[in-house]
Amino acid sequence: MQNANTMRNFATGSRFALVTWTDDGRRVCVGEINKFRLQFSEITVSLHNFHARLLGQRRLFPKSEERVGRQMTTLELSSQIHAILGYKRPPSNRTLRREKEAKDAADGMNGGA
Repeated sequence: MQNANTMRNFATGSRFALVTWTDDGRRVCVGEINKFRLQFSEITVSLHNFHARLLGQRRLFPKSEERVGRQMTTLELSSQIHAILGYKRPPSNRTLRREKEAKDAADGMNGGA
């Protein structure tokens, strides 16, 4: 089984396994879920359009939607998952640092007055 230290070397979207490592070395990660979501959307649109064509009806979705194209970034996907689950993401270190710098600057201006 891989540990967190060795998983840091994996590409974005493959660092966090949602299913533990299996005997054949496969795992399901956030990046794969994103890819599956995109493929599922494309297949769903294609099947709806195919069904309409079989019935002699106009397609339900534009042909362009049969190829969705861009995958969400891992950050976009994880943010969407967190929002659906009602999890409030803690502020990033960058945000905390900027808030602290702004507070320190304000304190410095107040102390100097």
